[in-house]
Amino acid sequence: MACELGTKLGPVLVQLGPDFGPPELPALAAFLPTLPRDVHVAVEFRQRGWINDGIIALPVIAKQVKVAYGYVNNHFSGHSPANVREMKRQLGQVVVDPAQLGEQLRLF
Repeated sequence: MACELGTKLGPVLVQLGPDFGPPELPALAAFLPTLPRDVHVAVEFRQRGWINDGIIALPVIAKQVKVAYGYVNNHFSGHSPANVREMKRQLGQVVVDPAQLGEQLRLF
């Protein structure tokens, strides 16, 4: 169904449950190759233990990443557009004042 968005489709988020931890690496390694090759996928790891060499070594991750996407949570600051602008500042990217963007005329 998401593929109906065509070129407007960004990455599809696979959000792992908080109880899906690093011991589940074999299950994740078996799942990732089953995803469609023409859809970009982002995986949200919800345990710090996922930051390890095992996850980096997965063949679908270390050799194929060409573009990185970031998702911003509203939980801490309560305003994701402002959070994104702050992240862009910290990354040294150009930040555009929302007042300069004008009105969004259409979704697609």
